[in-house]
Amino acid sequence: MRGRKPQALEVALRKNNPGRRTLNTQAPKHATIDPAVPDELRDDVARAEWSRLIGALARGHCTVTDRAALIGYCTQFALWQRLEALAADEAPILIATRAKVRMVNPTFTLAAKAYAAMLRTAGELGFTPASRTRIVVQPDEAPAVDEFSTYQRKRAGLDT
Repeated sequence: MRGRKPQALEVALRKNNPGRRTLNTQAPKHATIDPAVPDELRDDVARAEWSRLIGALARGHCTVTDRAALIGYCTQFALWQRLEALAADEAPILIATRAKVRMVNPTFTLAAKAYAAMLRTAGELGFTPASRTRIVVQPDEAPAVDEFSTYQRKRAGLDT
C-alpha cells in the first residue's frame, strides 16, 4: 500500500481529525490476547520472550488477531539470539572462499536478516521507540467529558 499507514479511529479523534477525512466508525474490536505461552513456541528462548512481553501486551495493546505476529516475533528473536551466539563463537567476520575471495561469514549475514525481520515485526506490534509514539493508550479511568469533545463525537457520528 502506498503512503502513510492509516491512523486508528481513536487516534484520529484525539487529534481532532486534522485531515478531515472520513473516519471508519465500523472498525472491528477484538478481544485481548491470551497471556498463556502458545504451544507453537517450542524454543525456550522464544517462550521466555513471550513471557517477558505478554504482561504489558495483554492489557489491550495486542488482541487475538495479533497472536500470529507476536509468535513470529518471538520465533525471530530466538533465531537471532541463536545466530548471534553462533557468530560470536566463530571468530572470523571475513572468510576466504575456495577461490581465495574474502566474503562476510554467512552466519553474520543470517543474523542480520533475522534481526531485520524481527524489527519489522516489532514495528508492526509497537515495540520500537518510533512506533510507540504512534500508540494511544486508553486511560484506566473515564476521561472528563467536555462540550467540544462531545460535539466532535456527534459530528463524526460516534454518539447518537
